[in-house]
Amino acid sequence: MQSGSSSLDDSDTTWTNLVLCCNGEDGKAESYRHCDVTKGATDICATFRNPKTYAAPRLLDVQGGGRVVPVPGMPAGAEGVVEDVLRLNRASLVRVRGRLFSALIHEIAREKKRLPYGLTPARRKTLKAQLKRRAISGHHPSVALSVAEHHL
Repeated sequence: MQSGSSSLDDSDTTWTNLVLCCNGEDGKAESYRHCDVTKGATDICATFRNPKTYAAPRLLDVQGGGRVVPVPGMPAGAEGVVEDVLRLNRASLVRVRGRLFSALIHEIAREKKRLPYGLTPARRKTLKAQLKRRAISGHHPSVALSVAEHHL
């Protein structure tokens, strides 16, 4: 009901039930599963924000090592959703996100070295826009968005 649906029958296709979902290693052993597969019918809206009504660019931040944490301002219990319900900090996911995070940071560092005075505000804005476009079509979009937000 927190998702804005009138019944459980129509909640599976509401926006808030699609937040943070992917196939989550469906069909694999329980220890591999994550995201929507482990979330199932669990209503996370009470301990997570609805991006339609919460004015923030993201709900999660990716740290340098690849771990995911709720952004500041999330309700109490949001970290439990990340860890226990969605299991977003499984070792394999953290490894992949960590590698991508490092690669993006290296791209920015190379760009800084290439320019005689580092990144100008205009170049930072361009790189930030490029990362946001990558987030739309690439894997692990939260990594690109976190790098854009915190490193440019």
